[in-house]
Formats: sequence, structure tokens, C-alpha cells
Amino acid sequence: MGRVSARVRCEGKPPWTIYSSAFVKVFKNVVVLNDALPRDTEISASDLVLKKMEVSSLRSGYLSDPQKAVGKRLKRALQGGTPLNHRLLVTPKMIKKGDNVIILAKGGQFSIRMAGKALSDGAKGDLIRVQNIKSGRTIQAKIIAEGIVQTPL
Repeated sequence: MGRVSARVRCEGKPPWTIYSSAFVKVFKNVVVLNDALPRDTEISASDLVLKKMEVSSLRSGYLSDPQKAVGKRLKRALQGGTPLNHRLLVTPKMIKKGDNVIILAKGGQFSIRMAGKALSDGAKGDLIRVQNIKSGRTIQAKIIAEGIVQTPL
């Protein structure tokens, strides 16, 4: 993408070489907002549309799959037609420090559930520190759903 140059050469008699430059533009489907949305809005599929755009000028990258934006929140207010990228979006926290959680320990054919307390904030897929309420032991567990963390046995 962008400015490129090419060398063209002939090995005949007499040999010759010329250089030519061109500007290459690439067009792809990009996820953009339908309408202006305020900061901290949770994005739904109806807020998004795919639009064919020239992507070499999108310095911060772009999303090509609308599902990667659905459920996330805007870091700042944006105008309609704005191409979305990961830097403009934040994954909402599913668990906050101090929340009561269910610790799910899985191994082989069985699983164990126990009560715990979150020691840090996190979004789905994050590893957070959790304290087992009964034993007082602190572990690291992965957030799998709202109020539920999982750790291997």
C-alpha cells in the first residue's frame, strides 16, 4: 500500500533499466458507525455497518468483523461514519474488585464450585486474583462469565 517503485530491466543489446513509481490504494470492507454515539455507549449490531473504504490511510487500523465491536463500549464520543478500531473500544468489566464470585475448578470428568471474592477488576477472558472465602487462599482464575471465574485443578 502507498507509494511503491518498480525497476524494469532489459538484458538485451544495449541493456537498459528504468524505474517507475505508483501509488497503490487498497479498498476493503471496514466496520463504521451508523450514527454519532456518545462516550461509554455499549455497541450493538444495529449501530454498525460495513463500508468499502481505502484502508492505507487508516493509520490506527480498522475492524473488518462487526462482531469484534458488539458488546464493547466507546472510549470517546464518535461521529457517524467513523471507522472503528481496537483503540476506540473498551471491553466492559464483568467483575469488579470486592465482588462475590463463583470459583469453578475443572479437571477431567468433574468440577468443583466454591465461593470467592474478587481481588481485582476484569473483563471476560482476563486472569484476576480471587480469594477462596472458605480457605482464605488466593488464586489466579480466568473470568468466563459475569460473576464466574475458572481455574484448572
